[in-house]
Amino acid sequence: MAHEPEAELEGFALALLDELGVPHAHGSAFAPESANAPRGSWRETILRPRLKAAVEHLSPHLSPSARRDTVAKVADSVFPDPIAENATKSFS
Repeated sequence: MAHEPEAELEGFALALLDELGVPHAHGSAFAPESANAPRGSWRETILRPRLKAAVEHLSPHLSPSARRDTVAKVADSVFPDPIAENATKSFS
């Protein structure tokens, strides 16, 4: 699957998200210049309001401070390279 065309890979990912009940939207909805833009620039790869809502939805048993800490840990960027960043994350 590593050599699938981008559109085919995207279709696979969207089908999986649909199967899991995860809503998705066209990328233009997230553009910094769009109405009610969820980010100030394209450099903001994490949409904090959506991340916060997801953490609250998935972990209602956590205290508000634990949910804030989770959002901060996930959103904290140490490296400008997302691949290097993922290699350093520990979510245990």
